[in-house]
Parts: sequence; C-alpha cells; structure tokens
Amino acid sequence: MLRMSVFPLFNSVILSTSLLLLSGCMGGSSDKFQPSLGQVKGTIKLNGQPLPNALVDFIPASAGRMSSGTTDTSGVYTLSYDASNAGAAVGEHVVRISTKVGAVGDAEKVPARYNAKSELKATVKAGENTIDFDLEAK
Repeated sequence: MLRMSVFPLFNSVILSTSLLLLSGCMGGSSDKFQPSLGQVKGTIKLNGQPLPNALVDFIPASAGRMSSGTTDTSGVYTLSYDASNAGAAVGEHVVRISTKVGAVGDAEKVPARYNAKSELKATVKAGENTIDFDLEAK
C-alpha cells in the first residue's frame, strides 16, 4: 500500500519539474528576442514653438520594430518600444513627426520632409538619450 501512494507523488514531482524546465527552455520571457534599447526623450519644436500632440516615430534603419511617442503640450515626447518597454532599439533611425493622426479635416502642420518623406535621422545609444528636433515649416 505504501508503494502505491509513493508513485503518484513521484510522478507529480517529475511532471512539475519537467514543466518548469520546459518553460525555461522555451523562453518564458521575450527578452532574448528584444534588441538592446536606449531610453529616448526629447522636445519637438516647429518654428521655435513647442509642437503639442505630434506623433513621433523612430524607424530602425535596419530591420526591426519602430518605437513611437506623442508630444505633450510642451512638445516633450518619450518613446515606447512596445506596451511594456520604453525606449528604442540602439542604432540608426529615420524619424517621422506628424500632427495628422487620422482625424479627417485636420491639416498637417509638419512639412513632408519631416514625416512622409522624412530627412530626419537620429542615433540611439545605450542608456539615456535626449534627442530634440527644431523643425522649420518653410
């Protein structure tokens, strides 16, 4: 009788241990697929004035996920890589800045050379980055 009660306990210990090991091998965290990130914040100005409610996109020059942020009323933005990670991938980026976020009838305040046909570039380094843009609408 003692022998029969030991086997179910032994089997459940083996099963539990196997599941723990398997979850570790399968990458329970997505960190190994995430690139190195640098924390990015800055201020966007248009004609010397803070640009509120602008969408800021950092698109990696090499393949990878873009990071985005939105400026506050002072033109300050902070980038997010995804829902749970702040920052942008370390490396070179094309930057697009736009005030047209999809509302019909809203005119784009930012010239195409800073958004749809962006000439803006930025380098994100490991650690803290402050990357400001002073745009001219002319």
